[in-house]
Amino acid sequence: MKVFIQLENGSVFEGKSFGAPIQTTAGLFTANGAMIGYEEVMTDPGNYGKFLVMTYPLIGGYGTNFEDMEADRPTIQALICRDAMSHATNFRKEMDLEEFLLYYEIMGIKGVDTRSLSKELQTQGDMRGVIGSRLLTPSQMEELFQDIEIPNLEEISTKETVELEGEKGNIGILDLGMKKSLLQYVADKGYKATIYSAGISSKEILEGEHNVVLVSSGPGKATDYPEIIETIRSLKETTPVIGVGMGAQMIGLALGGTLLPLETPHCTASHPVWSVDKERVYMTSQNHNYTIKEEELLGKITYVSDVDKSVEGFENLKANRYGFLFDPLGKPGADDLSDAFTTLLEKLA
Repeated sequence: MKVFIQLENGSVFEGKSFGAPIQTTAGLFTANGAMIGYEEVMTDPGNYGKFLVMTYPLIGGYGTNFEDMEADRPTIQALICRDAMSHATNFRKEMDLEEFLLYYEIMGIKGVDTRSLSKELQTQGDMRGVIGSRLLTPSQMEELFQDIEIPNLEEISTKETVELEGEKGNIGILDLGMKKSLLQYVADKGYKATIYSAGISSKEILEGEHNVVLVSSGPGKATDYPEIIETIRSLKETTPVIGVGMGAQMIGLALGGTLLPLETPHCTASHPVWSVDKERVYMTSQNHNYTIKEEELLGKITYVSDVDKSVEGFENLKANRYGFLFDPLGKPGADDLSDAFTTLLEKLA
């Protein structure tokens, strides 16, 4: 079946339906440049509710499996690609790509000129648009845009406080839409941890007497959640706080920093960053559209993008706050700085 993609700037793209049946739906389109790891990207809570455009032309080559998922189910509304491989042959495959989409009732659109579509998204950032079987008027699209909601982090994160047994440390994790790979990392390292819902108060976190608090990444725009920023701000300086992805942006805002939109979103599995201390480039996995303005409030800038010189990491030793705007564990993609994250966590926990 023919499918139309209409962006809010008037651009129209065509494709063919696969996966779950197409329903006329509005949402945010986002492009991801990863050559591998499409399953991790589709299940990344940071992409919650989005229409995901994969820039690599052939998707589905190695199928899907439950082990590699970053959430309990796909977080996207639709997958958009140039070509979708119908028969994967990897020995770890549990389902082909279309079977996966059908199983979770996720819409798929193939045969799209993803080069042109992603080029628009890369120059203008995430953009509102509509997927449907017929073209809509601008007024009809605007009416559908009213249904696009800010992600409710309390629904995405853990519903109740969860204890993770371990032999070392005492870590508190503020779950804003945490990837499973972060939880698996903490468990594999043998840390004792307590996972808190996004709606938890700073008082309850402090009662845990944690050696360090991790603030996970998550979907949306950090400034959309002022209550969580205030929770982070209220944590005592004697408690070290490390943020990843949007969690790092929230720490930057809690310090008094300013959120800035990136000219080109960083959504890929191999984005180069410059280490200020090591004076060399590392490859990182990233999925963010915003950065923190470089200013004294952040403390020392530790990493900057080697593409656009935006802030990618910081440490404020006085406030005991640390931020990695990229995913140091590299899921999916490059994990050149996983050791830096491990060293910092071991030092603080």
